[in-house]
Amino acid sequence: MTPTRNTFLFLFFLILLTLSLIGIVESGPVKEPVKVVVIGIYDGDTLTTRFGDGSSSSIRLRGICAAELREPNGKESRDRLAKLLREAKEVTVLPSGKKSWGRIVGDVFVDGKKITQEDVGPILGKGLEFCGK
Repeated sequence: MTPTRNTFLFLFFLILLTLSLIGIVESGPVKEPVKVVVIGIYDGDTLTTRFGDGSSSSIRLRGICAAELREPNGKESRDRLAKLLREAKEVTVLPSGKKSWGRIVGDVFVDGKKITQEDVGPILGKGLEFCGK
Protein backbone atom coordinates (compact mmCIF):
# COMPACT_ATOMS: atom_id res chain seq x y z
CA MET A 1 0.00 0.00 0.00
CA THR A 2 1.47 3.34 -1.08
CA PRO A 3 0.96 6.49 1.01
CA THR A 4 -1.15 9.09 -0.74
CA ARG A 5 -0.55 12.80 -1.06
CA ASN A 6 -3.19 13.41 1.61
CA THR A 7 -1.34 11.14 4.03
CA PHE A 8 1.88 13.12 3.50
CA LEU A 9 0.06 16.43 3.98
CA PHE A 10 -1.61 15.14 7.13
CA LEU A 11 1.73 13.99 8.58
CA PHE A 12 3.43 17.26 7.61
CA PHE A 13 0.79 19.37 9.37
CA LEU A 14 0.76 17.05 12.37
CA ILE A 15 4.53 17.44 12.76
CA LEU A 16 4.30 21.21 12.29
CA LEU A 17 1.56 21.45 14.90
CA THR A 18 3.54 19.33 17.35
CA LEU A 19 6.69 21.42 16.90
CA SER A 20 4.80 24.68 17.37
CA LEU A 21 3.13 23.38 20.53
CA ILE A 22 6.45 22.48 22.13
CA GLY A 23 7.97 25.82 21.14
CA ILE A 24 10.50 24.71 18.55
CA VAL A 25 8.93 26.75 15.78
CA GLU A 26 8.88 30.43 16.76
CA SER A 27 8.22 33.64 14.93
CA GLY A 28 11.66 34.86 16.01
CA PRO A 29 12.75 38.19 17.42
CA VAL A 30 11.47 41.45 16.00
CA LYS A 31 14.16 42.83 13.71
CA GLU A 32 12.67 46.22 12.89
CA PRO A 33 11.15 48.88 15.12
CA VAL A 34 7.37 48.72 15.51
CA LYS A 35 5.32 51.92 15.34
CA VAL A 36 3.46 52.66 18.60
CA VAL A 37 1.28 55.31 20.20
CA VAL A 38 2.44 56.54 23.60
CA ILE A 39 -0.47 56.44 26.05
CA GLY A 40 1.40 57.08 29.29
CA ILE A 41 4.75 57.91 30.84
CA TYR A 42 5.54 56.53 34.27
CA ASP A 43 9.05 57.85 34.86
CA GLY A 44 12.24 58.65 32.94
CA ASP A 45 12.75 55.09 31.71
CA THR A 46 9.26 53.55 31.54
CA LEU A 47 6.34 54.34 29.25
CA THR A 48 3.11 52.68 28.17
CA THR A 49 2.36 52.21 24.49
CA ARG A 50 -0.41 50.93 22.26
CA PHE A 51 0.56 48.75 19.33
CA GLY A 52 -1.13 48.62 15.93
CA ASP A 53 -3.17 45.56 16.92
CA GLY A 54 -4.75 47.50 19.81
CA SER A 55 -2.77 45.78 22.56
CA SER A 56 -0.82 47.87 25.06
CA SER A 57 2.29 47.26 27.12
CA SER A 58 4.71 48.97 29.47
CA ILE A 59 8.11 49.52 27.87
CA ARG A 60 11.34 49.75 29.87
CA LEU A 61 13.91 51.73 27.88
CA ARG A 62 16.94 49.48 27.36
CA GLY A 63 20.17 51.02 28.64
CA ILE A 64 18.42 53.99 30.25
CA CYS A 65 18.69 54.41 34.02
CA ALA A 66 16.56 57.21 35.43
CA ALA A 67 16.00 58.13 39.07
CA GLU A 68 12.76 56.93 40.68
CA LEU A 69 10.00 59.55 40.82
CA ARG A 70 10.38 60.13 44.57
CA GLU A 71 14.15 60.56 44.29
CA PRO A 72 15.96 63.79 43.41
CA ASN A 73 15.62 64.55 39.66
CA GLY A 74 13.05 61.74 39.20
CA LYS A 75 10.25 64.07 38.10
CA GLU A 76 12.63 66.11 35.95
CA SER A 77 13.74 62.95 34.16
CA ARG A 78 10.12 61.92 33.54
CA ASP A 79 9.30 65.43 32.27
CA ARG A 80 12.26 65.37 29.85
CA LEU A 81 11.07 62.05 28.41
CA ALA A 82 7.49 63.36 28.23
CA LYS A 83 8.57 66.48 26.33
CA LEU A 84 10.63 64.43 23.88
CA LEU A 85 7.74 62.05 23.20
CA ARG A 86 5.12 64.81 23.05
CA GLU A 87 7.07 66.59 20.29
CA ALA A 88 7.61 63.40 18.27
CA LYS A 89 5.97 62.81 14.91
CA GLU A 90 6.61 59.04 15.16
CA VAL A 91 7.57 56.73 18.03
CA THR A 92 8.82 53.21 17.41
CA VAL A 93 9.95 50.37 19.69
CA LEU A 94 12.48 47.63 19.00
CA PRO A 95 11.89 44.98 21.71
CA SER A 96 15.03 43.21 22.96
CA GLY A 97 13.16 40.01 23.74
CA LYS A 98 13.68 40.45 27.48
CA LYS A 99 11.28 41.51 30.22
CA SER A 100 11.82 43.42 33.45
CA TRP A 101 9.11 43.40 36.13
CA GLY A 102 6.53 42.51 33.49
CA ARG A 103 7.63 45.28 31.13
CA ILE A 104 9.00 44.78 27.64
CA VAL A 105 12.63 45.92 27.50
CA GLY A 106 13.54 47.63 24.26
CA ASP A 107 15.01 50.53 22.37
CA VAL A 108 12.62 53.43 21.77
CA PHE A 109 13.08 55.71 18.78
CA VAL A 110 11.68 59.22 18.33
CA ASP A 111 11.48 60.22 14.67
CA GLY A 112 14.12 57.57 13.89
CA LYS A 113 16.58 58.61 16.65
CA LYS A 114 17.15 56.26 19.60
CA ILE A 115 16.40 57.74 23.02
CA THR A 116 19.65 57.88 25.02
CA GLN A 117 20.62 58.47 28.64
CA GLU A 118 21.46 62.07 27.77
CA ASP A 119 17.88 62.61 26.58
CA VAL A 120 16.42 61.79 30.02
CA GLY A 121 19.21 63.10 32.27
CA PRO A 122 22.00 61.71 34.42
CA ILE A 123 21.92 58.33 36.17
CA LEU A 124 20.93 59.06 39.77
CA GLY A 125 19.38 57.41 42.81
CA LYS A 126 18.56 53.71 42.59
CA GLY A 127 19.41 53.86 38.90
CA LEU A 128 23.07 53.66 39.92
CA GLU A 129 22.47 50.34 41.67
CA PHE A 130 20.25 48.80 38.99
CA CYS A 131 22.49 49.82 36.12
CA GLY A 132 25.69 48.58 37.72
CA LYS A 133 27.28 52.03 37.88
